[in-house]
Amino acid sequence: MVQLQNPIVFGFLYLSYAFYVYNRKSVSQCLPSLINTEGLSTIVAGFIVSAQNAAYAISKLASGTVSDHVSPRNLLGSGLLCCAATTLLFSVNSEWDNGYVLLWFVNGCAQGVGWPACAKILQTTFPSRFGTLWSILSTSVNVAGIVSPILSSLLIPLIGWRWNLRLVGALSLVVGFTCLTFVFENQPEVLKKNSNIDVKKAKLVDLLSRSILLVALFYFVVNCIKTALTDWCQMFLISEYKLSPDLASRFVSSFEFGGFVGSLAAGYLTDYYIQYEVTIRRYT
Repeated sequence: MVQLQNPIVFGFLYLSYAFYVYNRKSVSQCLPSLINTEGLSTIVAGFIVSAQNAAYAISKLASGTVSDHVSPRNLLGSGLLCCAATTLLFSVNSEWDNGYVLLWFVNGCAQGVGWPACAKILQTTFPSRFGTLWSILSTSVNVAGIVSPILSSLLIPLIGWRWNLRLVGALSLVVGFTCLTFVFENQPEVLKKNSNIDVKKAKLVDLLSRSILLVALFYFVVNCIKTALTDWCQMFLISEYKLSPDLASRFVSSFEFGGFVGSLAAGYLTDYYIQYEVTIRRYT
């Protein structure tokens, strides 16, 4: 029975986080329509995106600690439900620009719990294949990044940006409720066994170590480039180079496809070199 549960758990982890990303990028993909049809200024559009990213960073930092003390299943499902709710509310807001910023800030707060919860479940359920499965799970970000711009470019001209967001929110509600109700229902012993593990509190000196700071710096630079490309490039290509939304969305999708290939390669190489190092140490 366990052999059947693990692939199901991983499959729903993959699906749920893909919908986290679909939610996260949904408004960015609607910004050209918001600016053209609703008269939204580019300044407010910048505040909307920045508010979400700021809240996401703070929430992700805090959620890493919370996931050690709260059921990761509940974090994963409730976070996605909150993302869905803010996306649906965003689609009905019409007059208050600050409301857009506030709603997307709350969305960013909810977004932050998704990845720590996924990591915790992955670690407790697949400890021996953590590196490879971590890289496969991280491709859910790229898959959502490939598919969502193309879907949005096709749906927005047909049904409008509001109904596009409502569709994203409704689908996310379904996936969120599924996570809470079914996904980890047959895994209580896994979570219970790992809930008794003593988790040491990170010391400030550890957080400020050279290795952690270097990793954080590299990750910061990479995400600055990625955020600029995925959140703003489509709008820039449409406004400055007069490309069609469909063609501009393909550029974003091609960027995410490169990330998909890179994530798979990084996970495989990580497990390979760790195993290689263990083997070398064993015979030396």
